[in-house]
Amino acid sequence: ADHVWTTTTGQGVIVAVVDSGSGPHPDLAENLLPGRSIIGTVESQDGRDIDASGHGTHVAGIIAAVANNGIGGSGVAPNAKILPIQVLDQAGQGDARDVAAGVRFAADNGARVINLSLGGATESSSLTQAITYANDKGVLVVAAAGNGGAADKPKWPASLDLTLAVTAVDQANNATSFDQRGDYIDLSAPGANIVSTAKGDYVTLSGTSMAAGFVAGAAALLFAAEPRVTNAQVRDILLRTATDIGEPGRDVTFGAG
Repeated sequence: ADHVWTTTTGQGVIVAVVDSGSGPHPDLAENLLPGRSIIGTVESQDGRDIDASGHGTHVAGIIAAVANNGIGGSGVAPNAKILPIQVLDQAGQGDARDVAAGVRFAADNGARVINLSLGGATESSSLTQAITYANDKGVLVVAAAGNGGAADKPKWPASLDLTLAVTAVDQANNATSFDQRGDYIDLSAPGANIVSTAKGDYVTLSGTSMAAGFVAGAAALLFAAEPRVTNAQVRDILLRTATDIGEPGRDVTFGAG
């Protein structure tokens, strides 16, 4: 990331983190937009993180923690704005209909990227329709590929073709113990022992949730570098320029690389 910050830092791009909420956190404060809570179809103006682990805050910090402020670290796109949308409860659980409403809200409120570090075993037609709606409005939807291990079935909505499905690698670019496998996986990104913001503190978490945040941040950098670029073009750039790892070419472990 530091090699491209002289060209692009995500300025002018909104990334929606549809999760457990994000913040408050001093390392995010400058980049957090007013959020929205959609829990049990009840909608309110509250995007604070309510998960015990600070999951949504952790993902938001990977994407857009503020740079050069004397505390913590920097997100991949440190000048992007985070739109926090709270759809998961204190235990990290949620309803696909709330997620769908959050995706639509993000698409209607300026998001160029939507990060979905969540997933389940079955498809929801309402969420499929919402992701289609966002994609048609020019939004790139990034989704975590899942943490069920190699034998688990594909997670959804990552397995939906309209999303960019992201799996995790460790510091040596090896697959982790929790990575799933499948043709639906598009990209790999760091997801093991990632330090980021969490409810006023910093914690270390692992998962494809974290990996998705890195890709969402990279997408924000591309949108900021060339505002006329489309979501399909950003997706294509990320896939074509990924560093191939594992078997030559695209594979079921790492996707394009």
